[in-house]
Amino acid sequence: MNKNEHVYALLESARTNAKVRRKLGYEDPLYFALLYLTHHFKHPLAPFHLEMFHIVKRDDINLIAVMAFRESGKSTILNTTQVLWAILGKPERKFAVIVSKTQEQAKNHFANIKAELERNPWLKEDFGPFTERPEDWSKQSLELEYHGAKILSITAHQSLRGMKHLEHRPDLIIIDDVEDAQSVRDDRSDGDDLYRWYTEEVVPAGTEKTRTVVLGNLLSMSSDYKKPDFLVMRLRHEIMSRKQVGLFRAYP
Repeated sequence: MNKNEHVYALLESARTNAKVRRKLGYEDPLYFALLYLTHHFKHPLAPFHLEMFHIVKRDDINLIAVMAFRESGKSTILNTTQVLWAILGKPERKFAVIVSKTQEQAKNHFANIKAELERNPWLKEDFGPFTERPEDWSKQSLELEYHGAKILSITAHQSLRGMKHLEHRPDLIIIDDVEDAQSVRDDRSDGDDLYRWYTEEVVPAGTEKTRTVVLGNLLSMSSDYKKPDFLVMRLRHEIMSRKQVGLFRAYP
């Protein structure tokens, strides 16, 4: 039996056995996605998707910067899947913060999480119960009391300093597409402001164990791509020059 056949055999077994299903989903984000979030994956996974899942699973790196083309699935894997698995699965994180560029994007990211917790029967059966308080939903915040965890969706430039859930400071921060080429081109100071917000608000908000994931669109290999104004490109430079310990990936 080759590796793919082994994976499919495990998946088939898990679909009829809740104990196997929960164990596989708890241990591995790829199985978690293929079992509980399969409706988000309508096409065969490419090698770079598998690498993204491997990155999610790694526990030895706390700063990750990823650039990928639009519709690449980066937000589905590195945002939605990672947030859900990090809290419900093996990492057992307690306070996840999702940062978006606009209030509308923040609502959309939060709605994706909300929909899974409200309507996903296997997720509710295997990892529930989940809190369903209207006052939480309206604040783009929800507490998973059974897991002692919280998920919060905010916009860039909001203050993160002093944020806590119970005794927990943010231990997973996802910064998803908070800039693009046009925004930096229109206002060159925006890149500096965003980087300042990152260093003065995001970094101090967590602890030495906090995982921070910065996602951006992959621009063309032009001068725009190489511009140091972009937050993700500044992090790339710091990681590549070993000023920071982290992982950078670009998927053309």
